[in-house]
Amino acid sequence: MKKVLAVIAVLVSPFLGAEKGYASLLDSDCAILKKSKIAGKIAGGYNAGMFSNPWMVRVMVMGKSTCGGSLITSRFVLTAAHCVYNGNIIVNYRTVRLGEYDTRNPWRGIEVNVDRKLVPQKFTETYEQQYDIGLLRMAKVVPFSVHIRPICLPFNVEMINVSRFRVTGWGRLQNGKMSPILQTATIYAMDRRLCAKKFGLTVDRTQICAGSRRRDSCNGDSGGPLSANVDYFGQVRPIQIGIVSYGIPSCTGLTVYTNVSHYMNWIINVMIRNS
Repeated sequence: MKKVLAVIAVLVSPFLGAEKGYASLLDSDCAILKKSKIAGKIAGGYNAGMFSNPWMVRVMVMGKSTCGGSLITSRFVLTAAHCVYNGNIIVNYRTVRLGEYDTRNPWRGIEVNVDRKLVPQKFTETYEQQYDIGLLRMAKVVPFSVHIRPICLPFNVEMINVSRFRVTGWGRLQNGKMSPILQTATIYAMDRRLCAKKFGLTVDRTQICAGSRRRDSCNGDSGGPLSANVDYFGQVRPIQIGIVSYGIPSCTGLTVYTNVSHYMNWIINVMIRNS
């Protein structure tokens, strides 16, 4: 954990005054990938490349996958608060699975116990979707490999002109079945007012409205990452922009995502306090 804290302190602070369009990194090796071809469904999507998303996590309860998540350091997984907290009960997750691609062939993956579940206090008090973000602390530090590597996180993505995103997960396909193979789909930024009108809920700057007519996140994708390719000092890296929060049952059209950049201070402070 000392290594994680050192990374946070060294890599985050230099970018607090960075120029527009740059992102802080919690780990200097985040999102460095082994090349992989996309096999080419998340509803309406495609099979992801085998090594293209090594930060993807399956959040497990009693051996059953209930949500997605993303590895952000060697000790912490980022997910949605509603995946962690249900009413007045902190859901007792036993494990997270990392390094998986095809759930029918789990030999590359590892299963790690979770010893802490952390959500914003305002979420537990109001249960409002504006605070739909959570952290899972693993019981041990996990080693990185081509199959297991953290995604990069943003410092202030609202200052970056990003309109095209990628969403990944093992959620429900168009045929209604859960996908055994990790899926990916390209979706686009939409006006928050469209999501507000669609769902009859407040959608503010702490959230992102995105979607596509034929492709979207679906049941089982909750807590997973919404990412975009961002230029980081001349090197393009996938940066996590959002977290799958809620959408429509048909899994097409619009979905609301938690805006990760709005919660960067919360993420860093919670990791430091729970080191």
